[in-house]
Amino acid sequence: MARTPTLTSSVFLIAVLGGCASAPNPVHDLATNDDMYVDTGYRAAHKQARTAYVKPLLDRRKRLTDDATYPRTYTRDQFWERPVGEMLDDLVQREIREAGIFREVCDDEASADWVIEPVLLGFNGYVEERPVGRRTIGETTFHLRVLGKPDKNGKREVLRAVKIEAPAESGNRFAVDNPYRLATMAFRKAMRILLRELEEGGRVYDAVAGETEIDYDTDSKAWKKPAESSSREKR
Repeated sequence: MARTPTLTSSVFLIAVLGGCASAPNPVHDLATNDDMYVDTGYRAAHKQARTAYVKPLLDRRKRLTDDATYPRTYTRDQFWERPVGEMLDDLVQREIREAGIFREVCDDEASADWVIEPVLLGFNGYVEERPVGRRTIGETTFHLRVLGKPDKNGKREVLRAVKIEAPAESGNRFAVDNPYRLATMAFRKAMRILLRELEEGGRVYDAVAGETEIDYDTDSKAWKKPAESSSREKR
């Protein structure tokens, strides 16, 4: 089994921990420490009349391996105060609610017009040693599915399925940047894309002109266009 590269240098860890927050004993939790994560501030220009239920974020990250061309030192989940999936789920739920995309974000799935299924495929940062200098990278990857209203049999149709990837890279090649900070930057970037996706879906189903739809990879299922006779959902 391939081993997982970790941050093993004590000097490096001290530098990283010291740079994550200004408090003497910082809480390493993106959902509760404003010094570590600032919400995107995304606010929908088109607010949908429909309701939505956001399923808890599933953590489906694969184990990291050290088979890259250049040596990498990865962040560790142990750095965070609680499980990564639980921590990031708080942010996903909060950001969607505060973005004002939907009339209401429901607490139960059965009463919602749409069901949102976010899955975490990647969340990490790393320092990569290069022949000249270093690269500090953060990566976040989501898979997002949006399900529509249930039919008479209770089955919901998939309206959108997309993989969202958001890398962030330090501009400094000759000093070690904070890989936890880069991972956080990547998550924030991915979160904005996810929110934009949800707003775009509302524009499609409400027949409102908006930005051009973006497909992020060839495996994406584009927003399913509503039938001509029901281009606007009943409100």
